[in-house]
Amino acid sequence: MKLLVIGANGYVGKAVCAVAKNTEVITAVRGDDLEQKISVADKIVHCANSGKRFFALQNPTVDYQESVIKTLDIKKLCQKHNKKLTMISSISARTQLYHPYGINRRAAESVLDKDDLIIRLGAIFGGDKNVGPLYDVFYSKHVYFNQHTKLACAHIDYLARKIFDLTINPIDKNLIELGAKSYVVLENFAKHYGSTSTFEGPVDNTVPQDPFADSPLAEEVYSYFDQLNV
Repeated sequence: MKLLVIGANGYVGKAVCAVAKNTEVITAVRGDDLEQKISVADKIVHCANSGKRFFALQNPTVDYQESVIKTLDIKKLCQKHNKKLTMISSISARTQLYHPYGINRRAAESVLDKDDLIIRLGAIFGGDKNVGPLYDVFYSKHVYFNQHTKLACAHIDYLARKIFDLTINPIDKNLIELGAKSYVVLENFAKHYGSTSTFEGPVDNTVPQDPFADSPLAEEVYSYFDQLNV
């Protein structure tokens, strides 16, 4: 089995590569001959869309090029070589349609067809990540979300394993949202760590619909950040 990971140098892409067992992993990064790699792959995961919401707000046209047009180009190559595609998207494609980030992620999803798989992710922690609302609160930075925002945050290792499993052994769904089966509220997270963060912006709940039975509890995030607090 040959698994192609597009965006293998990114946060999610690296994690998927790390958990791929009993599989020949082919990595693709910017500048590679993508068509050649798609042509020899058995399974393909597209992790190359940006996760930068603030950048999308400030540069919506560039973000459109880097998400929608990029996905369209990848999809055309997959069609040419009769390959199915797993694309990593964001729960914001459902919840944040007032924002260029959510709008562009939904548009990128529309490029795929019913035989492909869309996996939407929510809040993530772990690995080499050090940005996002949880980290901003932990380090008492200004947060561009409402304090009442609910995050069904999950560790990157769980998400990567699930992405790999769903790609190699697909189920009868073409749209899946991954995350925890519970959630933490930013305000409570801030109080727990004595954060002095200030909050600005809308409530942006990222809670998956129909979580899996093996989905973790969001409260595990406290154990992770407790270790950072030592």
